[in-house]
Amino acid sequence: MSTIWHRADVRFVFEPGLSDGDIATMRVITPVGDLLVMGEPDQDDDGAVLRVRRVHTNGDPSSPVKGNTIGMANLQVIGQAFLSEFGYEQLILEGALRTSGRRKGRVPRPIRFTRHPEPPPRSECGGDR
Repeated sequence: MSTIWHRADVRFVFEPGLSDGDIATMRVITPVGDLLVMGEPDQDDDGAVLRVRRVHTNGDPSSPVKGNTIGMANLQVIGQAFLSEFGYEQLILEGALRTSGRRKGRVPRPIRFTRHPEPPPRSECGGDR
């Protein structure tokens, strides 16, 4: 079983050299390596929701992040860390047409993250469970 991270384990770095026009690229630094995420961000009028269209992800070539290294639980941690750091209430990632892999030629379903309060450290909730 893989280790579940904490929000503090994840950092975000905007990559202006890999961004152009409507396409923004962000490096997500995780305990298992870096992940590059690119897409077309669009913020709603009140600034609470960020929708990113045509999302592509790619592990940094020097990173050990491959395939399903991160897992769904840690993907949630990344989403919650992003919402917390940048002040959004919701993040919607709409994938681009897949160019490789098992579902090549298809558009994946959107992934939605809604902000939740950060859980207390284990020592504040009665120790390790």
